[in-house]
Amino acid sequence: MKHVWWVFALALAGCKPSSVPPKPLGEPLVRGQLSNIQLLPGGTHVRFLADARSPQTQETASLLKLGKLYLFNLKTRQQTEVGKQVANFMEAQHATADGEYLVFLDAFNVKTKTGSLRCVEVARAVVGEALGEDVSFFVVSPQTRQLAFVEGGILKVGELPQGPFKAIAEGVVNLEFSQDGTMLAFKKRLEENGQLWVVDLQGVEERKPRLVAAHTGNYRLSKDGNKLAFTAKEAPKEVAYRLFFADTRKESAPKQLSQEMFRFLLSPDERWLAYIETKTPEKPGMLWIKPLEEKGGEAQMLGDRVMDFGFASTGEALAWREAYYGNEGLLAVVQLKGGDLEPQRLTPRTRHWQWNAQGQALAYTAMVSNPEVSVDLFSFRLGDKAPTKVHAWVYEYAFSTDGEKLLFEANCTREGRSCELLSTRLQEGEVALKEKLAEGVYSFKQSADGQHMYWLHMTPTAPVQTQLWVTGMANPSPQKLADHIHLPPPLALDETGKKFLYISNQPGHEGLYLTEMKP
Repeated sequence: MKHVWWVFALALAGCKPSSVPPKPLGEPLVRGQLSNIQLLPGGTHVRFLADARSPQTQETASLLKLGKLYLFNLKTRQQTEVGKQVANFMEAQHATADGEYLVFLDAFNVKTKTGSLRCVEVARAVVGEALGEDVSFFVVSPQTRQLAFVEGGILKVGELPQGPFKAIAEGVVNLEFSQDGTMLAFKKRLEENGQLWVVDLQGVEERKPRLVAAHTGNYRLSKDGNKLAFTAKEAPKEVAYRLFFADTRKESAPKQLSQEMFRFLLSPDERWLAYIETKTPEKPGMLWIKPLEEKGGEAQMLGDRVMDFGFASTGEALAWREAYYGNEGLLAVVQLKGGDLEPQRLTPRTRHWQWNAQGQALAYTAMVSNPEVSVDLFSFRLGDKAPTKVHAWVYEYAFSTDGEKLLFEANCTREGRSCELLSTRLQEGEVALKEKLAEGVYSFKQSADGQHMYWLHMTPTAPVQTQLWVTGMANPSPQKLADHIHLPPPLALDETGKKFLYISNQPGHEGLYLTEMKP
């Protein structure tokens, strides 16, 4: 909703006379029209697109742009062009987990949605020979240098930077690596019955794929690649899918877990499988949970008319909204540590909810009508007897990095574009202390080390500009870092949380800037 008001504010601002804006703050690193900035793993290089423009064709989506891809070395302050016609969507560029290689599609063809697959060695900014032509999509394994891509409809797999890349199958539409890169699952197009296959990549020279099932929908590999959860139909004309679980290292047939379902999740510790039984994906259904140990027992129903659900990061708890209607539902949670699974119902009419990174607490907003209508913020820690009301009429909210505090925008004016940024420690019962960190906040984000809070301020006078400010968590003394921030802001931070990269869209001063907190 805030972004709607941002567009509205710009429309109003265009009718008023402008004033001379201040120059961007910080060190200018690169001049020009830039977009899609990202800090690569390792923190020494940044990639971005320059002069990205919409293609001159009616067949393309309005948001698609093509530009030159650059690498920028933050230590030497050198920039290198590595691609000439690269698309601005995220799937067109992937870096390896160690940040040593960047893979991207160059010479992108708008009509065929294909390009030339290239790999650049980041440290030397050297682009190797093309790994494939007419590549429709590609995936880099999450933790290794395994690369899989579809070239001319043929799936090929190998190791960066040069392969060799072995042809595996034809007619592939999507694929997924296990976290450790030892297993690859892929799905074929509908013309080939939507077949689901797996390939063991653990030093097997032949790398022969094995058929798992046909008429499949979604699928998910376990981290080690040993297990595969997926949905499938018995016949193409069926509407609902059935849920299956298979051992990828064995030839045994997959085990069916349920019928008439569409959504499922594998817990982070891979001990549980949760799923919703429903005949159509648009309607809520019954939420079930199934232990995956060999002697774990039968599936148990947790709630009815459930639309969304999610595991805690530890896999030790599951939250969901039941009695779902009109984007609201009764928030419930169950702890999965031994014994009977007894759900704990928290608050009806919940609108939005999230776990903290530690998986020990929930924060959520809910519609409240007593004593007056408002959207209030609540918190709940595993083990608490009841949820705690934090504040009334809350807009954005987030957990602190350590998961011990809630940060939120409240007491807002200007239709939610100017709020107080407040902080409070998680506790059960009445919240007594709320610390004010800043005023006039439009949006915020905490630094990686949890020591600083970056926030955006939208000036109320024309021409509207978006300013970037920083507040120290230990010593709240706001400092302005930049004017005319390009939205959405590229929050690329260093490890200390004191330096900040941003793109300025101020006419005459467009480019990439480095700014930092004053001592």
